[in-house]
Amino acid sequence: MKALADLRRAGIQIALDDFGAGYAGLNNLRTLPIDIVKIDRSLIATLAEESEQADNTEHFLSGIRQLTHAMGTDVLAEGIESERQLKVVQELGFDFAQGFLLGAPIPGSSLCPAGPGGTENSAAADETVGS
Repeated sequence: MKALADLRRAGIQIALDDFGAGYAGLNNLRTLPIDIVKIDRSLIATLAEESEQADNTEHFLSGIRQLTHAMGTDVLAEGIESERQLKVVQELGFDFAQGFLLGAPIPGSSLCPAGPGGTENSAAADETVGS
């Protein structure tokens, strides 16, 4: 926890990834010093078509957005692959969206062609980022 707080003090934003799936639960949202909550793509996927499940998910996501904003935290929707999904998260007041509809993942080396000291990036820089 201290390490995360130190990073924030250094101006680095902390994101809670995959919220709504696995271990990224409400307790982490409550206790960790985070700046952005990234909603798991599995929740966003249910918004692709109109259905009762999509309606329930919209209510759930609306509550999460209200909660995160009340805590001073931004919220991001992962896995945006359709215009409908994008429209719903925009209407819900999400701060950010990420997914193939908005842009495909790109190699890290194209973001930063030279590593520290102006040398070529290591193989680690070629890991895909985004999506």
